[in-house]
Amino acid sequence: MVVRINDLNFQQSLGEKDLRPKGAIAFKFDNEMVETTLLDIQYEVGSMGRITPIAIVEPTMVCGAEVRRASLYNQAYIETLQLDVGARVLITRANEVIPRIEAVIEGTDSVAKPPTNCPECQTTLISDGEYLVCPNSDFCPAQIIGRLKNWIAEISVLEWGGGLFEKLVRTGAVSNVADLYKLTIDDLAKIDRMGKKSAKNCFDTLWAAKEVSLEVFLGGLSIPLIGQSSIKSISATGCDTLEKFLAMSAGDFEKVPMIGEAKAKSLAEGLKKNGKLISKLLENGVVIKEKIMGNLSGK
Repeated sequence: MVVRINDLNFQQSLGEKDLRPKGAIAFKFDNEMVETTLLDIQYEVGSMGRITPIAIVEPTMVCGAEVRRASLYNQAYIETLQLDVGARVLITRANEVIPRIEAVIEGTDSVAKPPTNCPECQTTLISDGEYLVCPNSDFCPAQIIGRLKNWIAEISVLEWGGGLFEKLVRTGAVSNVADLYKLTIDDLAKIDRMGKKSAKNCFDTLWAAKEVSLEVFLGGLSIPLIGQSSIKSISATGCDTLEKFLAMSAGDFEKVPMIGEAKAKSLAEGLKKNGKLISKLLENGVVIKEKIMGNLSGK
């Protein structure tokens, strides 16, 4: 339940504290917790190379849904819980949505050891604060697949499933998001279990969504910490074209409200790193739509 001051000007005049509006407050119900057994810990590689441990638990009903997998966040969380396979744990669904392990009821007197190599490409992992990261960003299949999924999700093309990306990357047909726009219907039809009709459907829906907004375009590049909301905040200051974004420094981005030092640095570095990819996307047919501003002041 969210309680909000029913006066827009007064609400805004109260300002924020730690990026939270003072003119609103949220109340949440306590999470239901259920006891189960940890059967295994699997490690997944994200689109930025971050290694995320996933708990495989004995199937258990929580908040009306069967839970088999639960979040463990990072190795530091595992060590804090003193968690290992075989432990009896309490699981919950945060906000009745995301399954996670909340506490250990009965431990095993041991703590699960993290992997030393990437489970996908076997590259030696490095530490980044509380996280383990695979540094092989250009060639790790899981990272490439993750970036493809992120791009397709940003442009809202539902016909492209995760299994298709897996096959495209494993066969070498695609190595980045720009390569998607070089694929022909025949290329797609050659993919195992695809077929000509499904291939044409995927091809047509991809090209039907070739025109994207600036926030979708930049938000789809899988730059760490950067999503559409960050791009919108920066665009609202007048930096509303790709050329303006590419001309800005980390210091310029940091001056924008809601964009801190970490985001500003990540965005500046990410734009520089993805310079060739940005050019390829535009060369291969992606179009950034011009933003049409409307007047909603006072409404």
